[in-house]
Amino acid sequence: MAEETTLDLAIVRNRLLAGKVDDRDRALLVAVHSKAGGVPGSSHWVYRVIVKWAISNALSDIEAGALDHAARELTLVHNIPLLTDWTASDEEYFLRATVTTYIEHAPVDRIKGLFSNFAAAAEESRPDRA
Repeated sequence: MAEETTLDLAIVRNRLLAGKVDDRDRALLVAVHSKAGGVPGSSHWVYRVIVKWAISNALSDIEAGALDHAARELTLVHNIPLLTDWTASDEEYFLRATVTTYIEHAPVDRIKGLFSNFAAAAEESRPDRA
């Protein structure tokens, strides 16, 4: 798994939407979660934090049998590049379209969690925190 991590998330998301999930899918999510780290303050670190959060949510949803909710979590993050930087237009699309769609369908506690993660990651990325 390298550049294909976003493709991996899309494949698992599609399987969840089809009502399918197995141990390989869970293992893949755990592997992508571990690769989504990064250094606070590095380029687009905030989005890597969101990827880890969404994958954790998806794994919890899978365990609860809420596959459609797990798929929604992966839909939020499946296009976030983990090994390369975004272009400005990629970031703009994510914030204007993907996040908006997520907010329309996610429960309030998850929306609050998303905003909290954005805020915490942005705080950690501040240059004066070093």
